[in-house]
Amino acid sequence: MRSFLKQHLAGIVGQVAAALPLLLVTVTIARLETLADAGRFTVVVGLSAAAFSTALWGLRTSILLDRFREFSPADYARTRAASIVLATTITAAGAAWMRLDWWILLAIVLLRASDALVDLLMASLQVLAGTGRALGWFAGLHLAKLTLVTFALVVGLFIERDFTYPLICVAGFVSLGGAAQVVRRRVFLPTQVRESVGLARIWRIIVRARWYAAAAVMCSVLTSAPRVIVAKLYEGDLMGVAGVSLSLSTFFGMVYFTIWARNLPRFESTRGGPRVVGLYLIEWVGVGLALGIVSWFVLPPMAGWIFMFQGAEQQELSRSVLFSGVVFAAGMTLANLYKVTSTPWREVLTYVLPFPVAGMALLFAPWTRNIPSLLWIAGSTMSVSAIPAIVLLVRTHGRPNERDGSE
Repeated sequence: MRSFLKQHLAGIVGQVAAALPLLLVTVTIARLETLADAGRFTVVVGLSAAAFSTALWGLRTSILLDRFREFSPADYARTRAASIVLATTITAAGAAWMRLDWWILLAIVLLRASDALVDLLMASLQVLAGTGRALGWFAGLHLAKLTLVTFALVVGLFIERDFTYPLICVAGFVSLGGAAQVVRRRVFLPTQVRESVGLARIWRIIVRARWYAAAAVMCSVLTSAPRVIVAKLYEGDLMGVAGVSLSLSTFFGMVYFTIWARNLPRFESTRGGPRVVGLYLIEWVGVGLALGIVSWFVLPPMAGWIFMFQGAEQQELSRSVLFSGVVFAAGMTLANLYKVTSTPWREVLTYVLPFPVAGMALLFAPWTRNIPSLLWIAGSTMSVSAIPAIVLLVRTHGRPNERDGSE
């Protein structure tokens, strides 16, 4: 039980610390500029999340299932480096579209790239040193990044406003370099990594991880869709309220991420089975109830104070978006179960299905033309679509030789 609580605490702390830097930048923009500017920033942050999540190509799952039996840490690292370059290009295009200052673009890219290396480190350490040690480093590195960004914001705001964004970039650069050093010392040196063959091995990794990557693509598109369309559904301050509330709701997905990160190695080592699936579902329900209470009673007034909105209409919109975000995150997390079944391609379909379902709702029920309703529809659709994964895992006990659709 003690280990269970420590892992959950480390995972949640790491996830919160991972999200806070960009959220703090959002708060800074809202206070220094306008709510509309903060809303435009959240759009680019959403696009960057989609770009980086897609470019990461599901390597975390690939590493945990491969366990460095076929591919070395260097193979995965080089694949990850190429993905960061691609994601940076996409993010830059989005920043140009929203006319963001290039200092802000650089800050986003550096912080996202740092997160990408920490993700690689976590998966590698889960194989090499165990989940507890991996989550400890995960939390520690993200806390260090949060400390650097917070220090940069405080120094910039109190000394000279014009220094704020450049100092955030310095914090991002230091975080990226620090993460790279930890990967080298904790992963490369202990494994005495051999030289990779080159592009051929990277291509094999890409092919092997294709279903995980396709799921990551659709997951990131689905996650970013509400923040992208918020500008189409709301105007002025309401757009800002909806945008920052969506940013806060990303914490829910991060809390749910801890459940999946903890249990994925267990599914691999124990071949799933009713007990593992049952424990996973108990955690899933418990976290959902806790987040539902927090999203309804705690976060709305807190968001109003932080982002300086207090009107009844704005508070109600924030509460609805946050509570619906819990349903959305719960459904998305449950769909992860397809990764450890013999049909990982079904996870992709689970993330695709909310789009036509929401489209039909918009066509025949115009009252759903708002962010909370769309989040409810998407989350409920994913939860129902994930039920076959639960049944399949219980019946087959998640046999590893059946998981890779390419085999």
